[in-house]
Amino acid sequence: MASSKHSTEFAWLALAGIPGDIWCGMFHICMDGHLYHKEMPRWWLYADFVWVVFFVAAAVAVLRSDVPRRLIPFSLLLFLVFSRLLLASGGGGLFIFELPALIYIAIVSVLTIRRVRRQKRQKIESQNEAVA
Repeated sequence: MASSKHSTEFAWLALAGIPGDIWCGMFHICMDGHLYHKEMPRWWLYADFVWVVFFVAAAVAVLRSDVPRRLIPFSLLLFLVFSRLLLASGGGGLFIFELPALIYIAIVSVLTIRRVRRQKRQKIESQNEAVA
């Protein structure tokens, strides 16, 4: 049960971080890099901090979960953080790799939520049948 809890945590944290990552890529990545221009508002840095925390927490949760092939989402989540913060998305050149990674993470997250809900429903139904 604990691994299912971690699976659900991974899924919701990853889904919560995806919009922030997309927003970051759309509004403050330029050819010079990430947050390169000085006139950007300070809250943009705080917004980045939020999605980074979501992705790192999701990466930790997926390692403790029962998600099949969990090293793939773990690696992709960390790649997305390092690509954006350390490599500055290559001035936008790494978007071609980041977007498929985000799509994969989103699909795995949604499928994980569906799987855990289905397992819980089946467990409740089997308990109800045992009582009846």
